[in-house]
Amino acid sequence: MKKVRFSKIINYIVIILATIIYGSLIFNDSVWSDEAYTMELLKKNYIDIVKETAIDVHPPLYYLIAKTFTIIFGYSVPVVKFVSILPIILIMLIVTIKSKKLFEENSEKISLIFNLLIAFIPIAFTMNIELRMYTWCMFFCTCSGIYAYEIYKDSKKKSNIILFIIFSLCAAYTHYFAAITAFVIYVFLSLSLIIKDKKNWKLCILLVVLTIIGYLPWIPVLLGQVTTVKGDYWIQGIGILSDIQYLFGEQFTNIFLALFACIIVGLSRYIINNKKDSEAKFAFISILVLLGTVFIGYALSVLIRPIFVNRYMYGAVGLLFLGISIACTKLEYKTIIIDALIGLLLINLPFSYVESYKKEYENGTEEFKTFISENVKESDRVSTDIAQFTWSMLKYYMPGYTINDGIDKDTRGYVITKKNLKEIKNMIPDAKINQVFKGDIDNTYEFTIYYAE
Repeated sequence: MKKVRFSKIINYIVIILATIIYGSLIFNDSVWSDEAYTMELLKKNYIDIVKETAIDVHPPLYYLIAKTFTIIFGYSVPVVKFVSILPIILIMLIVTIKSKKLFEENSEKISLIFNLLIAFIPIAFTMNIELRMYTWCMFFCTCSGIYAYEIYKDSKKKSNIILFIIFSLCAAYTHYFAAITAFVIYVFLSLSLIIKDKKNWKLCILLVVLTIIGYLPWIPVLLGQVTTVKGDYWIQGIGILSDIQYLFGEQFTNIFLALFACIIVGLSRYIINNKKDSEAKFAFISILVLLGTVFIGYALSVLIRPIFVNRYMYGAVGLLFLGISIACTKLEYKTIIIDALIGLLLINLPFSYVESYKKEYENGTEEFKTFISENVKESDRVSTDIAQFTWSMLKYYMPGYTINDGIDKDTRGYVITKKNLKEIKNMIPDAKINQVFKGDIDNTYEFTIYYAE
């Protein structure tokens, strides 16, 4: 009894620690281009947000959630970053609270491993505080997978069916690749239910029909956006190796990969010898959900044009980690594997945290803002040939300024570019040009500001 209580306490300590760690990284005003787009969109009202997303390439739910928080707590980067942290806290709490009902024998161990993975895997230090929808994708998809398992265990409980459909629809209204993840979950759930009992085909049809009805309002928009993607989309290609390494960042990548591979192989062997263990099968399917999402992403990239980037798989990451957590408790040498995984996550924690802290607070953004406020007037001419600056960055950091897109021989005033002085003089041969600032924004965009007169 004491052991169980101690495990619970450890779980809640991990949740509190994760909240403190990520909370310490939000107090800045540094964003990259997609995040700047988010901040600009949140200035609009709910109706305009929906209209804007209808002509973009993402559904609107995340923006509506973030907008609600900015109305309540104020419009600022820290508030919107907290919006990204919130689903991490929620999913850790849900798995911790529901684990006893879901997994019984090893519930505390499973929830502890899951919480450590979702909070401290290297990529989490980037994704969990990004001003984008990916942590909400992960939350909705993980909840969808959990309630799919609940339906498999008890298909007659209406609340499980309702919550499964709600979370799946929320995923689909948050990101299209989260919709793909939800689709993969539906496929595995339907197959599992029919294998369990052929009479379950009616339930499978009901789930699909109700979900389609729930998504009907957005389907015309989706079809229009598919046309846009076919005609003009910014992704240039896919990289299988970088996608495999994506979750593990730059620290201990090969060790993480090897450990995950051992766990998955061990789980596969366990299932062969224990075919009736539904927990183990759920773990394996949870891992396959991510692989299914990536496979469909690659297939669409081949059939249409490249539309998949590695962060789009983040919706399926929660189920991957849940599957890995369950698998760890099934292995023959589980104590060694669990200790190795937890130890690796804890060793990585300070490395990833320091790297993330530097990116958030030592990034050149404040120096750029100070230069603009002290030297550049709204009436001054400002030009840039950096695409991300034109469509989002300078709209956020320089509201009220007129930004000219591109540089030519007649350009005068402030010029923001990645080009060197010689290149700029060749582009504007008749102007006197001086370098007035050299800097960076968000440790992502290095640039120089020249003044041409």
